[in-house]
Amino acid sequence: MKLSCNENSIRREDVERINDLLKQLPVEGEISYNYLEAIMASAVVFTIRDYRRSIVGMATLAVVPTLTGRCGIIQDMVVDEDYRGRGLGKELMKGILNKARTLGLDKVISPIMLPGLDNHKSFEIKDYCQVTPCLAA
Repeated sequence: MKLSCNENSIRREDVERINDLLKQLPVEGEISYNYLEAIMASAVVFTIRDYRRSIVGMATLAVVPTLTGRCGIIQDMVVDEDYRGRGLGKELMKGILNKARTLGLDKVISPIMLPGLDNHKSFEIKDYCQVTPCLAA
C-alpha cells in the first residue's frame, strides 16, 4: 500500500470512493469535488490506495492557530472495513505526524469516535499526539 500525503493525490474521480469511506464514519451527507478542493486549500488530506489505485483509507490534518501555538487536528480518519487490521491506520498516523513535524506544529490532537474506545491506543504516538476519545451523540 502506498501512502499519499498531498492535495494532488486526490482526483475528481476519487470523490465517489471518498464518499463511500465517509459513510463508514458516524456522519451524514456527501461531499463534492469543489468542497474537497476547498478543504485541501487549508488542510492536508492523506490517502492510502490499494493495488488498483482505489482509496482504502484516509484522514484529514487541519492546522489551527491558537494562543499557545499552532495545533494540528486529525479528522475524517477511516480505513475501509475490508482493509482494517492491517496497520493502515498506523501508516496514516505516521504520515500525519511526519507532516505535522514538517509544518512545525506544537501538538496534534485527534478527537475520535469509536464504538469500542479500548482500541484508541493504536492511534497514540508517544510525545506528540494527544488522543481525545469523544462519545458519539
